[in-house]
Amino acid sequence: MSKEVNELIFQILSINNYNATDTADFKKLKHNTKLVPRFKTNFENLAKLINPYYNDCYDIQGVTDDGVDVLLKYQANSDYHKIGFQIKSYDDIKNKDWLKTLKAQLFEAQGIWKTEDLYIVFCTDSIEHKDKLRNAISEIQKSSDCKIHIVEPEKALTFYNFTSIDIFSIIYDFYHSNDSSQEKAKECIECLDLEEKKFLINLIVHQFINNEEPISLADLELPENMDMFSLYGSKFYNYNSDSNSISYSYENNWDLTNFVVEVKTKFEFNNSQLEAFLFKCLIE
Repeated sequence: MSKEVNELIFQILSINNYNATDTADFKKLKHNTKLVPRFKTNFENLAKLINPYYNDCYDIQGVTDDGVDVLLKYQANSDYHKIGFQIKSYDDIKNKDWLKTLKAQLFEAQGIWKTEDLYIVFCTDSIEHKDKLRNAISEIQKSSDCKIHIVEPEKALTFYNFTSIDIFSIIYDFYHSNDSSQEKAKECIECLDLEEKKFLINLIVHQFINNEEPISLADLELPENMDMFSLYGSKFYNYNSDSNSISYSYENNWDLTNFVVEVKTKFEFNNSQLEAFLFKCLIE
């Protein structure tokens, strides 16, 4: 199991959604007030979703950080495992002796925390500091007894900007790569266009999941390409002529219903999180 967790973290920190020019954004982000808190939050979200036992994520930044800014500690097979993250900001790398400091921190991280994996996260302008980063990577890879992973600025910016929903969807895909439930749910709604899919998901979340009363058509705001008549014969909706209202027809769409309930139960989403997650999994 520990190998699986380490692979998941490596996979998430390998995602790159940005170009080198975008990393100039890091110039305005300070180490202690922006970078470490944000990375800590994202790792806490990740840890809480992996397993109830994997939720000890400690912020140990500061003067006595002992080589680690964020420590992710989790339990697997009765053993505790530690993954450390050392975050280097734009201001850090501007300092003359920054590489000497970093190498000393790596030594501390391995000696004090005994991390199995250690990530060096470069949160800086990858164009301006291109030569510094290249030299640092060469030096770091020569001097370590544990696994050291380099997270380039483009990948660091990707992780920094991840929302909780982004992390949820990555973890779901990781643990359900061979699970057909998501594909079946997608197939269930493939006959709908984009606006119809959004309308249906919104109805499922706010009516079916909350076990609320059917929604009156008088209060319904339909997408421009939909009219009332398209709802009556649709397999996705139950129409009640007495109350002139509709509800989600869960009994006619088991693949979609099962997927929604599974996600809601597994992640304990609130309504807005569930809706955003379903958009990401089924539409994007």
